[in-house]
Amino acid sequence: MLFAKDKVEFYNKLKRILAEKGFLLTPLVDINGGLQFQFQYKEDFGLIRILEGEKGIHLDLSEIKNKKVAEEIESSLVASDNIIHYYEDYNKSSQKEKKPEKNSSDILNSLISDPNEIIGIDDTGKNDYFGPLVIAAVHTNQTTKNKLEALDINNENILNNQIRLSRLADKIKEICPHSIIILSNKSFNEIYEKMKNINHMLAWGHARVIENVLNQSPCKYALSNQFNNASLINSSLMSKGKGITILHKPKPSENITVSAATILAQDAYLMNLQKINDTFNMTFPRGCSTNVLETARTFAGKHGKESLNYIAKLSFESSNFN
Repeated sequence: MLFAKDKVEFYNKLKRILAEKGFLLTPLVDINGGLQFQFQYKEDFGLIRILEGEKGIHLDLSEIKNKKVAEEIESSLVASDNIIHYYEDYNKSSQKEKKPEKNSSDILNSLISDPNEIIGIDDTGKNDYFGPLVIAAVHTNQTTKNKLEALDINNENILNNQIRLSRLADKIKEICPHSIIILSNKSFNEIYEKMKNINHMLAWGHARVIENVLNQSPCKYALSNQFNNASLINSSLMSKGKGITILHKPKPSENITVSAATILAQDAYLMNLQKINDTFNMTFPRGCSTNVLETARTFAGKHGKESLNYIAKLSFESSNFN
């Protein structure tokens, strides 16, 4: 059993244990008699309560529908003496160790050039009211990097030419191990309703594409365009990803592997946005401008405001219109 002097200490110890197992946790909320938080583990979501009363601290897993997940949490609390000793030592040095981004930056900056083998990750759609959230990862080694360089994929003009973008995306898929996660608007809205945090969603998505690529090809390093969320990505990684180092670089987009991931993500986003355009015979603009709001009003007038769930990210302020 996990021992602690109070509910907050219990939560902190439990949080670290679950993070190592690949659980993604939402911020803590005070409730009557204790604390609660939500989690995502693989494809499951659930609620955990930590209750504190006269008989001590009680972990309430009754709201978890998947009993296997509840059993996974319980099994993680076995051998509590070792766990307590480990985390007491961790707490004493926490000020030094709570800087994953700085450590990662030091690792990358100490290299003359980027590692020969690396996974590059990027996402798109997070700042667009309409269309999906897309996260893509690409693995390269020196051989595949040379092939990508021959394609001139770092040319910024590529993103302004959808035909060329799609052709390059196809070539990248032929050359490199890769993974693309596309969260439709309906899926995005359902997950956001549970997690309430876009950064946690992005970290989960970046971790998943890393894991997916590692299933195709082993790698020791990953470079994400979400470098400010490196610690969140690390906490979301599962078994295969625990051995990878998330590197920090001020301008990760300059890395050719990240550029390749950007192309895959942008291509997938635009293709899915076009499907929405075709389905409703409308043109849905990118971003969150006044034009976007007017388009949302027009769409809601034709199809009902509730139908925005299928084409838009409802967490955006653009949804707050009458």
